[in-house]
Amino acid sequence: MFGVVFARSTSDGETGYALTADEVARDASTGAAATAPVDTGHLVTS
Repeated sequence: MFGVVFARSTSDGETGYALTADEVARDASTGAAATAPVDTGHLVTS
């Protein structure tokens, strides 16, 4: 798989969550061209 891993399971060390390259391509392209700063948001923990 080629894509972006965005999370991991807190109860199973063998489980991760990902989006494929096709699923993130449009947003990645938009982000690469962005120049305005944005807030990173609040930290979320489990």
